[in-house]
Amino acid sequence: MAELALFRPAEALDADARLAGFIRHARDDLTVFGAGLDWDSPRWELRGVARVSGRGTAVIRVNWGHPLKKSAKSTPGYAPLDARNIDFFKAYLRYRYGLSPLMNPHQMLSAIRRLDQALSGAGKSILDVRPDDFNAAAATCRSDYSPESSYRVGQQLEAIAAFLDDHGLVGRSLVWTSPIRRPTHFHRIGAERERSRGRKLPSDRAIAALGEAYRRARHPMDVIAVSAYALLLVTHSRISELHRLDAYDCEVEVVENGKERYGLRWYPSKGGEPETRWIPSAFVPLARDTLTRIRDVTEPARALARRYMAGEEILPGDGPDDPLVRDGYIGMKTLGTITNPRAVIDLLRKNGFDVPCESAKGPGVPLVSDAGLYLRAPIEEGFRAELPQGFPLADPKSGLGYDRALLVRTADMTFKSSHVFWRLSCIQSKELEGTMNGEGNGTGRRAGLFRRLGLVDDDGETVRITPHQLRHYMTTLANEGNLSQLDIARWAGRKDVRHNAFYDHESADSLVSKARALGGDMFGSPMMATPQRPVTARQLIEGDLAGVHLTRYGACLHDFAASPCPMYRDCLNCVEHACVKGDERAERALRDRLAVIERAVASAEEAAAIGEGNSEIWLSRKRIELARLRELVALIDDTTLAPGAILRLNDAAHYGVGRDEGEPAKALSDLGPAPASSPRLRKP
Repeated sequence: MAELALFRPAEALDADARLAGFIRHARDDLTVFGAGLDWDSPRWELRGVARVSGRGTAVIRVNWGHPLKKSAKSTPGYAPLDARNIDFFKAYLRYRYGLSPLMNPHQMLSAIRRLDQALSGAGKSILDVRPDDFNAAAATCRSDYSPESSYRVGQQLEAIAAFLDDHGLVGRSLVWTSPIRRPTHFHRIGAERERSRGRKLPSDRAIAALGEAYRRARHPMDVIAVSAYALLLVTHSRISELHRLDAYDCEVEVVENGKERYGLRWYPSKGGEPETRWIPSAFVPLARDTLTRIRDVTEPARALARRYMAGEEILPGDGPDDPLVRDGYIGMKTLGTITNPRAVIDLLRKNGFDVPCESAKGPGVPLVSDAGLYLRAPIEEGFRAELPQGFPLADPKSGLGYDRALLVRTADMTFKSSHVFWRLSCIQSKELEGTMNGEGNGTGRRAGLFRRLGLVDDDGETVRITPHQLRHYMTTLANEGNLSQLDIARWAGRKDVRHNAFYDHESADSLVSKARALGGDMFGSPMMATPQRPVTARQLIEGDLAGVHLTRYGACLHDFAASPCPMYRDCLNCVEHACVKGDERAERALRDRLAVIERAVASAEEAAAIGEGNSEIWLSRKRIELARLRELVALIDDTTLAPGAILRLNDAAHYGVGRDEGEPAKALSDLGPAPASSPRLRKP
C-alpha cells in the first residue's frame, strides 16, 4: 500500500486557499491508487492498487459521474459530476481510502454523487455547502436506496461534513448529523416479519438441497464452492474469513477434562483478533471432511505456487527418448501432455509475448506435420508475468502465502479456462457464490450447481442460497436452541452481543412454543401472600399498633401513622431512635461514622486555627455528633451491658439504656441491669 501523508491545513489561510491546498496535496503528494493515477480521467481503474475484503484482486472501477438509464442491450453511460466540485471529490476519495484501504470505495462514491446532485441543483460549490444541501442529499438517499444502504450512505455524508468542518474547507461553520437512522428489524410477528424471514433465511428444503449438492458435486470448482458453504455452516462465520485459512495448519485438537475439542485457527474480519473457532461436536466430522475435500482439490495450485517461489521451471522436461528433444526448447508433444498447446501459444502471443516456432527437422528426425519446437524462456516469462498482484502473499492481513492458503486455484479449474494451467489466483467470494447460484443474467447466464443438479425450492424455483443467509440461519438455530446470547456472539465472532438481534429470525410459532414450555415459570414462581384486613384510622389510633423500621445505626420507633419524621436523616440526635447492642451491622456503621467524623473534626479544627471561613459554625454541630458517637461506642464496648440492650437518647442529651416505651431512658449513672430485649422491638 502506498504511503499516506496527513493533510494539515494552515490556520492563517482562508477556506478557499485551504481547499485548493487539499486538492493539490491529494493530487500531487499522495500515491494512494498508484503514483501514475490519471487524475483527470472520468474513470479510474484501480487494478491491483485497491482491495476490498473478500473480493481478492478484482479490478475496482470508479466512474466519476451519475449513471444514466440504460436499455436491456446497452452499456450504462455516466453524466459527469459538476466541474466546480469534482476535484474535491476525487481528492477526498483518494485521501480517505488511504486512511482505510480495505473499505469499499463505492459506498463513499454513492454519497459523493448524492451530494453533487444537491450542490449542482442549488448552483453551489463545495465552499458554500450548508446543512440544507446535506439534508437534500440524505433525502435522495432515502428514495434511491434500501433502508440499510441509505443508512450507510448517510454515514458517509456525515463523514464528508465532518471533514469539511474539521479542516476549515467551508466558508461558514458546518455542523451536520445524518438524519437517516439505522433500520431496525425487531418485529417479531406479522406479514413484514415473515417477508424479512423469507429473504434472510434459506428454507428447510434449500438446506436439504445443499446437502444433496455436497454429496453429488464432482467438478473441482463445484467441490470447492459447496464445501466452502458447508464450512460456513459449521463455523458460523463470514465468507471473507475463509480466505485466511492455512491449508496445513488451521486445525486445532486438544483434550480438556477428558473430552476432545476440535477447532480452527481463525482470523476474524471487521477488526477481530485471531482466535480458535471451536466447532460443536456434532459438526466436527463435517468440518474435517470439508477441509479434506477443499485441500485435495486445491493442492496442485499450492504446489505450483511453491515452484514459482523456488524459481523452478513450470513446463515439464522433454522425455529422453523424444527424437525432437533440444536444449532450451519444448515440443508440441510434450506441451500437449499438460494442456492444449496451440491455445496456450496463441494466448501468450495475444498477450504480447514473442514465442517463436522453429522446425524440428534435423538429421535422422522424421518430418511430421506438427513437428514444431518452441523456446522455453519466453513461455516461462509469460507465465511469471501473469502472477497475481502481491504474490507470494495471498492475504496481507494474516500474512498467508499462496503456497499455504486453502482457497487458491489455477485458472484451468474454472469452467471457461480449461487450458490456462499456469495462472494462480485466490478464489473470490463472488466466485463461490456464482458457482452455487449461477453467474451473469439473461440468456448468457451460466447455470449454478443447484440448477445443474435440478434442485428446486418450496416455490418451484431453483434453489438459491447466499453465504450471508447461512450466517443468519445459524444464529437463528442457536436462538431456537436457547444458547445464551454471549455464547452466540462468541461463536459468530461478534464484538457486541446486541448485534445478535439483527440475525435472529425466530418464527412466531417458535416463540409461542417456548412460552408454553415455560408454563407458570415464565414470569417466575407465583407469590404467596397472606391477606390482611384493612383497619380504619380510629382502630389504628385506639389499638396502639406498633411500627418499627430499621435504619443504618439501629431502629426507628417513630409512629409514622401519626406524623412524618421530624428529624429526617438525623437519627443519632433523635430521642425516638434506638441502637441495639449486639447488632453487628449497626455497630460497624457506627464505628465507620465515628472514624469519618474524627478525621473531619480534626481537619476543621486546623482550619479554624488559621481563621478559614466559618469552620466554627460547622464544628459546633459536629462536636456534638462526635461526643454522642463516642458515647454510643463506649456503651457498645461496655462489658457490663448484655447483648440486646436498647440504647436511646434521653432528655439530658445523653444516651442511656431504656426498657420499653413507657419507661424513659435512664442516665448512665443510674443504670440498672440491662434487659434481654425490648417489647417495642419484638414487633416488626
